[in-house]
Amino acid sequence: MVKKYLTSHGKSFILRYSPQTLIPPVAQRYLDLPVHPLRPKIQHMYDNRDPETLWWRVSLHQFGQYKRVVRSWTARRARVAFREALKQHGFDEAGKRLEPGTTGYGCMDSPNGGLKGSLEVIVRLESIDEPFAEVQSDMHSSFDQLVDKTRVLGSQGVTSSTPARKTGLWQPKWSGKTNNNGQ
Repeated sequence: MVKKYLTSHGKSFILRYSPQTLIPPVAQRYLDLPVHPLRPKIQHMYDNRDPETLWWRVSLHQFGQYKRVVRSWTARRARVAFREALKQHGFDEAGKRLEPGTTGYGCMDSPNGGLKGSLEVIVRLESIDEPFAEVQSDMHSSFDQLVDKTRVLGSQGVTSSTPARKTGLWQPKWSGKTNNNGQ
């Protein structure tokens, strides 16, 4: 399955959105191992999770060299900023509308008027040095960009964030040959 994302880049964050509800890689790692003791619990959790809500998470890919206290502090700041951005746009933490009956978020809309799909907040290293007010404003502007992109796409859906590879430009030397002798 090809995963398609819509991205929004900010100074401190990258927001990566998919209209499908995707299981995060950490959980998928346990689901791929049939004998892992956490597999039944994680399987149950994702089987019973509402697919008509926004599944979001914070990723700290670039923070591996930092101590745990810095990583947890940075992730907490990103979560608080994202929750505030959701609240400012009229949503709760799960992406459900606080005021029912209002829509207009393009392919992010669910039948109940809330947001649906998967969203990953990738925290950039630059966010460490930023004051929290700037982190919050960057999150709000990144979320606004993402919402604007989904409104423009509307029913067209989300296209791949990376350009498609052009076909026919390069052929390997062995293409069309049936065996090693070229016959």
